[in-house]
Amino acid sequence: MKKRICPPQICGSALLLAVLTVLSGAPATAQTASPTSPTGLTATAANCGEVDLSWNASTDNSGTGLKAYSIWRSDSGVNTLTSIGATRTWFDDTMRVKSSTAMSYYVVAIDNTGNQSQPSNTVVVNTPACPLAAGEQIVDSAYIGPLGKSMATYGTRTAVIYQKLNLSSQLETWIYVSDSDTGQTSHFRLHPYPGYPQRENDYIFTSASELWTLSNDTSAGGHLLVSQYQLNGSPPTSATLLSTTSLGDSNSAGV
Repeated sequence: MKKRICPPQICGSALLLAVLTVLSGAPATAQTASPTSPTGLTATAANCGEVDLSWNASTDNSGTGLKAYSIWRSDSGVNTLTSIGATRTWFDDTMRVKSSTAMSYYVVAIDNTGNQSQPSNTVVVNTPACPLAAGEQIVDSAYIGPLGKSMATYGTRTAVIYQKLNLSSQLETWIYVSDSDTGQTSHFRLHPYPGYPQRENDYIFTSASELWTLSNDTSAGGHLLVSQYQLNGSPPTSATLLSTTSLGDSNSAGV
């Protein structure tokens, strides 16, 4: 009886074909299966500027392992997203937490293929008021501020500029004005989001109703901007932009 020997190149191809056939007929790894939802989310206001969160870990269902947790926060209609590694099931939120505010949170798990779980339970926590030292007062909420080197003054009028987030999470510049002779105060939006990041570095009064600001257009290739505003009303409740001058070359910045 004669034995036939299969040449290596043919036998190798046949073996590879057999392996591929077996693999193609086997059920695929469930890499599209989402993780389980985080459970038992709790939130505690540690102080007026910190909320501490904890939850029970999610379970990976894709075989790729958990990658991260996305922590969603909402306050006054503004949503904030923070991501941390999946080895932690706690987070101390100190990122511009507002005092005397109802903050809501939920957590989503993400695996290494990008599959996301359903959200955890939503929790709401009320932050306490911050203690004030003698002579201090709260004039408004702010996302960034106060801006500039010091408050602008003219006679008995003082003003401070700061930034707030609108409902689209865009930074807008606001102003608080105080007249010590009448005791009147006001705060209003100095200018909306202009379509590019803009932050005031300094500002001065040249009269009780004329304000000049120095700001940066911080977008790519931006410039240093000098703007002139007319404050309207007594106390002022709005401002009219009279002029804006661009200074310096591209990427110039004020300090």
